[in-house]
Amino acid sequence: MKTFKDFVNKKQTTKVEGVPTFQQVLEGAGSSCMSEMMMEKMNEMYESMCSEMKEIHEDETERTAESYCAEAEGKMMEMLKEMKGTCESYMAALH
Repeated sequence: MKTFKDFVNKKQTTKVEGVPTFQQVLEGAGSSCMSEMMMEKMNEMYESMCSEMKEIHEDETERTAESYCAEAEGKMMEMLKEMKGTCESYMAALH
């Protein structure tokens, strides 16, 4: 049976750019699992969506910021549900 010390000393076999290794997290270097690049992409998407929402709200149609936000929320919740399903399949593969 492996001890916690054996687990901590285990070498990470794959490295994802911008994501700290398990050892780096244990040593306090890096607090996020998400890469900086992914966080930047998410921030860019947020800013783009707010800009698009403003344009839609101010155009000549009956579309509003509220309807845009509701549609965006639905899409994000759908993607989050799919991501959680993928996460569960990864976790099941570990067991």
